Amino acid sequence: MEYVNPARPLLIYRVIGGDWVWGGALAANANRTKADEAAAWVKFAWDGVTQAEPGEIAGNIRSIALVAEGEIEMGVEGLRRPRQINYVPGLKIRLIPVATAHAAPALEAYRSVVERGGWAPPDDTPARTLYRALERVSHSAVHSKEDANRAMRLSNVAFERDGSDILVLTTDGHRLTLHRLVGFAKYVSRLPKADTIVPIAELKALLPKLKTARNVQIDLSSHEGEPQVYNYGFQGSYGPALADAFSGAIVIDGESFHIPVVKHEFLEWRHVFPKPEWNVTVDSGELLAAISDLYARWSETMKNRPKRSGKKEPSGRLQFDRKSVHIEITPDIPDKPDTCSATLLSSGISQNRPARFYMNFRYLRDALRLLHGPVVIAGENGGTNSIDGNSYLVKPVSLLDPSGPTEILIMPMHPPR
Repeated sequence: MEYVNPARPLLIYRVIGGDWVWGGALAANANRTKADEAAAWVKFAWDGVTQAEPGEIAGNIRSIALVAEGEIEMGVEGLRRPRQINYVPGLKIRLIPVATAHAAPALEAYRSVVERGGWAPPDDTPARTLYRALERVSHSAVHSKEDANRAMRLSNVAFERDGSDILVLTTDGHRLTLHRLVGFAKYVSRLPKADTIVPIAELKALLPKLKTARNVQIDLSSHEGEPQVYNYGFQGSYGPALADAFSGAIVIDGESFHIPVVKHEFLEWRHVFPKPEWNVTVDSGELLAAISDLYARWSETMKNRPKRSGKKEPSGRLQFDRKSVHIEITPDIPDKPDTCSATLLSSGISQNRPARFYMNFRYLRDALRLLHGPVVIAGENGGTNSIDGNSYLVKPVSLLDPSGPTEILIMPMHPPR
């Protein structure tokens, strides 16, 4: 099974059916000079790696891609984990494991959405591109009806400029969603601060218009004019949660809509992204179906409990091993430790030992409903021991949809002790 790059590469050569074929963004470019220059870089990388490592690496390369200027990724069959190559002058080269299981989803190398460069812009109108981004990130924000004072910090969307891209993100403290709007900075006329905060409720009100529109222009001024008072609601413990806000605007197909830009900073978020020590690829639809089925069986079992638990959603145990993911939910019924379980195929974890964690299934189901196709799940190995003698991960777990590009981080739950 050939390696499939997370973003559409500029140029890619890969083995399909025993033959090398080529493609990529430059394959159909009328300017053949650019494609020839890219091919020269690919050959230079190939020569450098195969001469330096003529053994198993050279013999098992199944793809080589120029993913961005100066960046090469090679898919190597049998490689256990990604490797960085620094000995080819002028090039950043990564060796990526390739999945070999016939029924497993194609292995995608984990690459955080925080990283700039190489991500493909969507083939859609600017308005619908923004609609999709807001639709994806909105689930990770706190609703103001829950707690107005908490919402003042966590019921917001942060916009950040990153070169020619715009980063859009939300968090409720337990999960964080980051979406990269590739090349979208040209549709943002003003974004004066490093990050600009907009209440999620104001943006969600515009989703129906964005969904059917074509053009959009955003003005997120955060320091000009007289500040107004923005009210996050009256549900807080001590009355309304008020914040100063400046006047911004979103113009949708020529029609302007007022958008408050709140005068406070977003939470520090970059340090929570994992420095992955393992990754595995699963089909989002299959994993969602398996978890939904387990939830239905758990709910049916819990109906028979005399005093049913007030929990709306169960927590579950997940284990990724060599070629599969195993999922369990144990109903909270005394003297009846029946466990609902399911097993499905994965691309195979990129390390020898399994990765185990407990997770709130509502968070996981919410994420999988938004992501489509192969999803890369990655994390670090730091964990804590449970009463069953196993170690479980407690650091954020990443779910990456490379085609978004969207990344959702979820905090695992501490295991029973």
